[in-house]
Amino acid sequence: GDLSRLEAIDHLGRPVRMQLLDAEPREYWGHGYVRALVDADVPALGYAAYALREKPVEGYSPFYSLLSETERVEAPKGPVTLENAFLRAAFDGHTGALISLIDKPSGKELLSAPAGLVLTMMSDDGMSAWRIGRHLKSAPVDDMVSLTELPAGELRRGFVAEYRVL
Repeated sequence: GDLSRLEAIDHLGRPVRMQLLDAEPREYWGHGYVRALVDADVPALGYAAYALREKPVEGYSPFYSLLSETERVEAPKGPVTLENAFLRAAFDGHTGALISLIDKPSGKELLSAPAGLVLTMMSDDGMSAWRIGRHLKSAPVDDMVSLTELPAGELRRGFVAEYRVL
């Protein structure tokens, strides 16, 4: 978030005096955080609830687009295979779709069809983590811009795929 727009509010949503102790986020075990002092009013033997949030933007609304004008920056690769003692997974180097998943102990193919990413558009009817909006449409995400294999070692092998989402 934008730390310059950070504000503290009480349980009724009213702004409360606050002071940031950090100009940049700190990190602890892979989590980012900032420290803040809040001018809290806590009754004797009681409690009070406060929250930090970004103030609304005034004058303009920020726009974040999932669209990218990026064209593919490399030639498509052949299949990329990741495996361990139990599974062998093959990914299409052009689309990034999982094209084969083999259970190595039995030799059985576990996929009946390629599996890839799907973008699902939902209506925004007051959605939350518990209430999902009405399904509008789905589209495959298969316009890969790049596929970069991560350095392979004894413990890990992987890749990063970047897609254009329309």
